[in-house]
Parts: sequence; C-alpha cells; structure tokens
Amino acid sequence: MWWLVLGIALVIVGLPTAIWSAGTLLPKAHSVTRSATVAAPPGKVWGLVTDFANEAKWNKTIKSSTRGPDMNGHEVWLTVDKRGDKMPLETVETVAGQKLVRRIADPKLPYGGRWTITLAPDGDGTLVSVTEDGEVFNPIYRFMARTFMDEAATVNAYLSGLTAAAGGGAEAA
Repeated sequence: MWWLVLGIALVIVGLPTAIWSAGTLLPKAHSVTRSATVAAPPGKVWGLVTDFANEAKWNKTIKSSTRGPDMNGHEVWLTVDKRGDKMPLETVETVAGQKLVRRIADPKLPYGGRWTITLAPDGDGTLVSVTEDGEVFNPIYRFMARTFMDEAATVNAYLSGLTAAAGGGAEAA
C-alpha cells in the first residue's frame, strides 16, 4: 500500500517539476510570420486593421475591444479574448496604410510581445504580413504552449478573418 502512496506522491510532485524543468530549457522568445493576399485594395484593408473598436466583428479570437487610457503617449485598446482574458494592446508605431506595430502592454501576463502588420499592394489586392514576436515568461505555460498549442494559430485566425472581412483572397504561408 505504501508503494502506491509513494507512487502517487512522486507523480504529484514529479510531473509538475518535470514540466517546469522542460519549460526552462525552451526559449522564451518565438517569432511567427504569416502572409495572405487579400482581394481588396490597401485602403480598405488598412481601415479594417486599424478599426480596433469593430475588430471583434471579424477577428474570431476576440470577444471585444475597447479604448483604454493612453500609455507612453500611444493609444491603448483593451481586448478581451473568447476565454475572457484581458490584454491591453499599445499601438507603438503606425505608418499610415503600410505598417502597424502593437505590443502587449501588461507585464503581469505570463506572455508578452508585439505584432507587426504590414500591407503592400499586390495586383488588385493587398499582401498582408503579420509577424508575432512573442515571449512566454512562465516555464510551465511555455512548455504547455510549445507542446500542445500551435504558435501560429492566432496569426492564422487573424489573417483568415481579415481576408474574409475584406472580401476574400488566398492565404499564403
């Protein structure tokens, strides 16, 4: 009987320790870039990309987005994802019609990073590229994210929703 108790205790203590240890060996930072050609002119696509108040209508990863107080002289939008998690996004760079850079503006979250969205004319449409430069600080969360989640899932969902909202197009890797 005591072997069973010892075995259960080892699993209870050993499994989280093993996951934490494995997570500390994984890099904190990751970078994912995906692109899509959207069948709409850059002006229309830029309007969708920068209309944060209405982003939840086409971006299926978020439930809502509301204006927050400025930070560092930049606008901040508080997004709420489908799970109810809140994430403030600070707009740190804008080149009208071409480039938007936003960063996660809450150091208490177990992750951080920035998204760079670029637009370029592509025939009658727009080539949209999204780069996520992220960091996962918590080793357990990092292990779970790298083992069980697709690091590109949010970027892919964003591009898919944007493509559909802008009128279609063909997604590219």
